[in-house]
Amino acid sequence: MRSYKVLMVEDSDAEAAALAAQVAAYAKAHGIQIALSREATAFSLAERAHTFDLILLDIDLPGLTGMEAAEALREHDAQTPLVFVTNLAQYAVHGYAVDALDFIVKPVSPGSVAMALDKALRMVDRNRGRSIVVQTREATAVVALRDLVSVEVRNHDLLYHLDGSEPLLAHGTLAGVERQLGDAPFVRISASCLANMEKIHRVQKDRLLMTDGSELWFSRGKKPAAMGRIAEYLGGTV
Repeated sequence: MRSYKVLMVEDSDAEAAALAAQVAAYAKAHGIQIALSREATAFSLAERAHTFDLILLDIDLPGLTGMEAAEALREHDAQTPLVFVTNLAQYAVHGYAVDALDFIVKPVSPGSVAMALDKALRMVDRNRGRSIVVQTREATAVVALRDLVSVEVRNHDLLYHLDGSEPLLAHGTLAGVERQLGDAPFVRISASCLANMEKIHRVQKDRLLMTDGSELWFSRGKKPAAMGRIAEYLGGTV
């Protein structure tokens, strides 16, 4: 059975309950599992979003609006699908600036929730399907790109750093890994390191802070091109 982790950011208990009921009904009708978490404010959205498959975000939130939170999120997370759930339909057009996938207008209805979830979960499934084969000394491993944080050269071997798992050690070259990755969102930041742009938490002057807590350092020669690619991928200036 397919399963998904969804974060709902909604300050109204009644509206949160209504949306949760529609999400549960959708999951039951489609034979899938949706683990739905709720936050009443968006203050921690940028830090938590990468742990979820989908964000359902109200715009009219106390303290930090959903649009402001989405702008902060997109500074370092261009991938997590975002659906606005709002009674402020007039602001829907602004969602394109933060790559919102869709909008659900309150009061929520089964049809509008189903249409938005259909679109969002198709995207999640496409992203989940991408993987590469890594031949370690012990076995052949299939590594999902969503779990791969970086690949580095260490003592003439390749070290594949995974989010939440022990790294994999393999023979090969970074050029060979780049050919495997194709158009996947990885960037060469030095002669010895490839970084997954989906896993960038923060861009600093000389390094990247990644979602697993690791730090990856730019080389002087690779930095200008790498920063250009990262800025293009994140949809703004870094």
